[in-house]
Amino acid sequence: MSEHEQPRPHLPDHETGSEEATDAPAVEDWSDCPIDLEIDYDARVNFAMQQNDVPVLKRLRLVNRSGEEIVDLKVGIRIAGDFSELSLLRIDRLAPGGEFLLERLDLDLDPRALAARREREKTRLEMTIESGNRRTMRHRPIEILAFNEWGGVSSLPEIIAAFIQPNHPAIDGILAQARKIEGERSGATGLQGYQSGSTERAIAEIAAIYAAVRGLEIAYVGVPASFEDEGQKVRLADSVLENRLGNCLDLSLLIASAFEQAGFNPLIVLVKGHAFVGAWTTETSFAEPALDDAARLRKRVDLGDVVVIEATSVTQGAGFEQAAAEARRRLDDDAQFGMAIDVACARRLKIRPLPARSDGRGREDELRSTLVMDLAGTRDLDATAVIRSDELEAPPVTGDEPEVDVPPGPTPRRETRLDRWKRRLLDLSLRNRLLNFRPTRKTLALAVPDPAALEDRLAEGGEFGILPRAPLADDASPRDLAAMSERTREDALRSFHREEMLAGRLHAPVTPEDLERRLVEIHRAARTDLEETGSNTLHLALGFLSWFETENGDQERRAPLLMLPVELTRRSARAEFRLRLAEDEPRINVTLLEKLRRDHDIEVAGLDELPTDESGLDITALFRRFREAIVDMPRWDLVEDAALGLFSFNKFLMWQDLEVHAGTLRESPVVRHLIDEPGAPFEAEAEYPESTELDRIWPAADAFCPLDADSSQLAAVLAATSGRSFVLQGPPGTGKSQTITNLIAQALAAGKRVLFVAEKMAALNVVHSRLARVGLDGACLEIHSNKSSKRHVLEQLRVAIEAPTPAAPTDWDRTAADLDRHRRELNAYVEAVHERHPPGISIFEATARLLAMKETPRVELGIAKPEEVELEGWRALRESAERLGVAAAELGPPGEHALNGIERGDWTPQLEAEIEGSLRALDQAAAEWRESLAACRELLGLEGGGEELGRAEIEALAEAARLLLGAPGVETRLLTDPGFKEIEGRLRESI
Repeated sequence: MSEHEQPRPHLPDHETGSEEATDAPAVEDWSDCPIDLEIDYDARVNFAMQQNDVPVLKRLRLVNRSGEEIVDLKVGIRIAGDFSELSLLRIDRLAPGGEFLLERLDLDLDPRALAARREREKTRLEMTIESGNRRTMRHRPIEILAFNEWGGVSSLPEIIAAFIQPNHPAIDGILAQARKIEGERSGATGLQGYQSGSTERAIAEIAAIYAAVRGLEIAYVGVPASFEDEGQKVRLADSVLENRLGNCLDLSLLIASAFEQAGFNPLIVLVKGHAFVGAWTTETSFAEPALDDAARLRKRVDLGDVVVIEATSVTQGAGFEQAAAEARRRLDDDAQFGMAIDVACARRLKIRPLPARSDGRGREDELRSTLVMDLAGTRDLDATAVIRSDELEAPPVTGDEPEVDVPPGPTPRRETRLDRWKRRLLDLSLRNRLLNFRPTRKTLALAVPDPAALEDRLAEGGEFGILPRAPLADDASPRDLAAMSERTREDALRSFHREEMLAGRLHAPVTPEDLERRLVEIHRAARTDLEETGSNTLHLALGFLSWFETENGDQERRAPLLMLPVELTRRSARAEFRLRLAEDEPRINVTLLEKLRRDHDIEVAGLDELPTDESGLDITALFRRFREAIVDMPRWDLVEDAALGLFSFNKFLMWQDLEVHAGTLRESPVVRHLIDEPGAPFEAEAEYPESTELDRIWPAADAFCPLDADSSQLAAVLAATSGRSFVLQGPPGTGKSQTITNLIAQALAAGKRVLFVAEKMAALNVVHSRLARVGLDGACLEIHSNKSSKRHVLEQLRVAIEAPTPAAPTDWDRTAADLDRHRRELNAYVEAVHERHPPGISIFEATARLLAMKETPRVELGIAKPEEVELEGWRALRESAERLGVAAAELGPPGEHALNGIERGDWTPQLEAEIEGSLRALDQAAAEWRESLAACRELLGLEGGGEELGRAEIEALAEAARLLLGAPGVETRLLTDPGFKEIEGRLRESI
């Protein structure tokens, strides 16, 4: 018989039910029972579960696979071996195809039997199905654990909190010693737990408890393999203290018991093959009892909210700080992390400590005096009210339901041009390396064990050489890092990198060849960016946010937090690269802050100004603020890594200007027009000056252009200083930079301030160098590239303030008057050249036309005094010349017209007769020519007639015929010779 059951992943495979005999001979074997039974239950049961009311059965489902109704159905469940009473479930009827679902069915466990178990025992969960006088039995495997055995994380992992016994008499001695230790340190008279309100005091008391346990001189014993999954027997407090033996889990439970009795909220942390203990330093806890996200615990530890301690360190005499560092190191490997059990949360869920089995002197008491028994016997459950949801009838639709007016939703705001600008500037996609940093050829990870210490050294002017990976990290190294770390209780590679950093050397996890190649490429790219954009894009990223797009996303993303502007230098091509801090200001990843705010509603407070310490930035405080902001984000973490890379913030800074200062920007008429009316013409407040009117409206005394300029360039300068907006265009070499230089000088003379911006630094440098050549560099404040640092800005301001006052321009008025006089003379000449004379043209126009016709043959018109000809006369001559040109065009080019050969200019009667005879002769000759041409074309295999042939073609054809007629005869031997094919090939090749 098949049961068609669907076993759950954490249950053992379901087995086919087996038949059992009964004492009542009237009961028939129901071997063809059509009931499918699915049951979800804990495969391991122990005394702690019974004491904490943990239900063994989680879910039960019955399905009637037959076509008949089954009535008076009874289901009995118990654990074989008298570990529980029989629980009986009654169902009045189960329709054909119907199902019955029960989410919880408690078994009445026998506490005496469970408490007496000293070894694990395999038994079975027995289930009996009866209807009338028919019965069948099913069973499932189940294990009964020893009274002091924990079942592992696969079955209710938080039940481990039951083995933490804060009220055990043995704990009092530990706390008494801890009070003494803390009293000698601080003078306190007792342990206050969280009542002091001081995190420092809480950590000191936790350290005192650790020191008290260390003083017990407990020896370490190993743990069984895979104990965290399969479970193990636990040495309770009395056993550990009596025998002075314990493994990692025993010691963690002992220390956690002392923590809880002292008023702290302990944690048990389980990693692969190991366990250690922790405690909250503030009166709080996690929201769930079992935490499987290593990042959440790691963030709390790094924030100082939780202290974790390597419990086995007490067996080696290690100090508290060393034990804490070793436990924190074990949290770095997410793959090894199992889970953390929050005891305070487990207590809120009514998981109570096991009752003590000892009076403190090792003698066992009677279980009957300490255990509260609940022996209610067999229970009947009324399940007649359980109905399948698909058996319920839907209520009838009457059509009388009132209509509800649904208010329309808000009309979506139309995207403006400003919105489009900001959207294009703000790149919050995963293409942005500021949000999704990935290793490339232009990035280099660096082994930095202490980012705060590295930043302090750089801020103090220190330099670091960059070397390839350490010999210890080489796969070919004969030394075992894991063994070294276990022996020294510290990360051997991390210690090496720390010593190297103190010596001014940083290592990258790459080969020497790869290191050289990457650093050269990074150095060249950074130099190119600086030359083209004027901004230093080379940064050292300190700290990375490890984040996920969604709660269930499996792709980890990394975003840098702090970018330190740095420089790469080296003395020669064979020398090592040196890393030092550049003069730019450090930057927080503002793109990341905006991403967190927009997409995840996370505000990282306190970063309007970066926190500082006596040596530079306070990296520890900065990282803490990020950890506080993401502390509740599952799997998110702050990783204290470092990497060298190229990062640009230009677009984000422009977006920030548009976002923050949009109102101020709209005050500009030009910006307002570009946003609101981009397709309409811009109506400027001032007229654009005409270049021909500049000398009249702009006196030389008011023009302060130090460089040469033509009239169009001067018009641009005047337009700008008068408030006119315009676009100055021109190909390279037409004087745009020179015009900008004049414009700035003119604006400075008018008392205006000028902001000159350019996409590339080369354009800025060209204009600045020209201003410097005319003595205006002292009026320039350079705020691009490395000139934007606070020191450079203050230095430029100092130079400008201390600059000597220039002498008064005493000769300026005289020079300006001379310039105006010369300008009037030149303008008079121009006016004379362009003055129109009676023929209707000026001297300038006449000269231009003559120059254009200098290759044209001269034609004498017979006009004695051309200057006396009026405008109408010239028009008549021009019209005659145009008519003559039209007539000449009809005749075609000279020498090609059909009548071009006629040379006679008179007519006689005899001429007509001669022409008629000549035409007849011509007609006869033409007919003969056509016949001959047709015959020739036919012989030559040419298609078509001869009408389309011109003179040149006909002459060529006649020459070909003459040559053919004069050619020698064909040798017949050429056609009959056996080697003709070879001769033909050679002939064709020669031809």
